[in-house]
Amino acid sequence: MPQRKEMDFKKYKLYNLGAIEITKGVKFAVSTINTSTQLGQGHHWVFTSTSSIQLPEASLNTGREYYIKNTHLTDSVQVQNGLSQITIDPGLTLHLVSDGTTWQRITVA
Repeated sequence: MPQRKEMDFKKYKLYNLGAIEITKGVKFAVSTINTSTQLGQGHHWVFTSTSSIQLPEASLNTGREYYIKNTHLTDSVQVQNGLSQITIDPGLTLHLVSDGTTWQRITVA
């Protein structure tokens, strides 16, 4: 059984509108991937030089976001989204968010 982790709410300010102010920073999962992979819950920031990344089903991941950076010097990375795909050129980063129906491309920079 997983251990419960206590949170120190002195670090946060809670507002009556449901907002939260984080004053100590946020930590996200960072992965370096060098083989074709399907992304999951353990991924957020992904650094990859592989040729193919598969996204999970958008309808099961509403609100989930991924940042995928192509670290390869010359080759593109193909991000598979069901039947479509997005190409990330060398050195660029793709930011995606699931709206519950599809993966929305926020930026490629």
